[in-house]
Amino acid sequence: MTQAIKEKKQIFDFVYNLSDIAAKQAWVFRYDPESDELSVTVPRLSKDARIRYVNDEIALYFSKNNKIEGLFIEYFRHNFIKHQSAFKNLKNLVNKITKKQPVQQDGLVELSWDSIKKMAPDFDNAIKFSLVKDVQLQV
Repeated sequence: MTQAIKEKKQIFDFVYNLSDIAAKQAWVFRYDPESDELSVTVPRLSKDARIRYVNDEIALYFSKNNKIEGLFIEYFRHNFIKHQSAFKNLKNLVNKITKKQPVQQDGLVELSWDSIKKMAPDFDNAIKFSLVKDVQLQV
């Protein structure tokens, strides 16, 4: 199997197990209201973690040993959410992130994965829908 196919398989595995991975590793949502960027990552990214875009909206954080440590969504409210209108609970997630949470000293709003359990299935499905169409396995 080529390296490109291995990486794409790793991305598919990640996308289809996002909730399990995030729950087990206590991932954290961080939203920047100023730049409209959302990241969902391990509580503390590795110092060597690097971002790689998968499509125009979504990127993944990879550690030096090629482990996925999180995802990043650019223009979360003003682009990603609008494209994912079929997933009704995403609006609840947006409301929870933008209106009901205090902003941290660094300007970010933080939520634990556990705090969005009711919305997690729609978030997962929106990520799957958005990424899978762009990550096609080619042999």
